[in-house]
Amino acid sequence: MNTKNKEVRFTDLEFALAKNAFAENDDMLKLVRKVMLQAKLSSTDIIKVKNVFTKDLIAFVSKFILPTIDVNAPLSLVIDLWMTFEIQNKTPEEVSLLIKTRGRLISMIKKGLERLENPTPKGEFEVETFEPEFESAEEDYISLVSRNSLITHIDQQLVQLKLLAGQKSETPEQTKDRLFKNSSK
Repeated sequence: MNTKNKEVRFTDLEFALAKNAFAENDDMLKLVRKVMLQAKLSSTDIIKVKNVFTKDLIAFVSKFILPTIDVNAPLSLVIDLWMTFEIQNKTPEEVSLLIKTRGRLISMIKKGLERLENPTPKGEFEVETFEPEFESAEEDYISLVSRNSLITHIDQQLVQLKLLAGQKSETPEQTKDRLFKNSSK
């Protein structure tokens, strides 16, 4: 990908890592989902994770799934997960509950990323089913919303990763030539 004409959050090396691991490889994206959602991993899954996920690839996936503030990022591309939930027109009590929920989500994502580094057959928590503890209404709310947010966030990020990995790497001149050739058919 040519990043000289357009500022992006990712380096050419990171684009190459994404392409090598995920381009036209839904199975690898689904494996990331299994790891991140703490699903059971087979011995084959664990071997794939250990063989494919290098330190650099894990760093890229982390940057993609759990962005952190990077003061050197291009303008308008600074983001983290604390910025992505609505707090306007909410009471301090409502915001407090949202903060607890987002904190739990971030913790769950971090555990998934740790599992990419050190894959285990069984995850640390259960996401595939939801069984409320009935400790308190607040705890049940935090558990359910953070679980659902994790599932949604991971799937959305993997779709974005699939699109990114599938992008064609060509210069504007190559694009122009390709379009000209296609139009003359």
